[in-house]
Amino acid sequence: MEFVSAASIKEGVSLLETVADQPGSIQLILASTGPGKEIIGQGDIVELTFKSKQVSQTVASQIKVTSASLADGQGVEYAAELSSVTIQVTAGLSGDINHDNKVTVGDLAIMAANYGKDTSSPDWEQVKQADLNGDGKIDIEDLVAIAKKIKK
Repeated sequence: MEFVSAASIKEGVSLLETVADQPGSIQLILASTGPGKEIIGQGDIVELTFKSKQVSQTVASQIKVTSASLADGQGVEYAAELSSVTIQVTAGLSGDINHDNKVTVGDLAIMAANYGKDTSSPDWEQVKQADLNGDGKIDIEDLVAIAKKIKK
């Protein structure tokens, strides 16, 4: 897996710094922005985006939070609950939207027909393979990426 980006998804919590200078490790520093914006209980705080590397066979990969600390307004620190997710990466040709083992104008047409869709689209699960860069939307960057893959 290759780290792409991180973004705060909790209102009032800012992502101040992302450090990804060691392979296999990412450090995020976040802060709430005042009273009433504290992180309390369980919930989603950060959205992490990864993209898989090309694989020749289906493999499983795991993304883990191995250390997480929180502090309250008085500076008292707490260890946050750790979590992990296992992702299955399937072999295939990136950009082969119609699964014919080649990247052609047909794949570009399918992508263009779904242009503008994102993770909030009701059919996202069916079209997300057209999100080549894994940023959660089908946009001009994806169209350009697939256009560069089309073989004459």
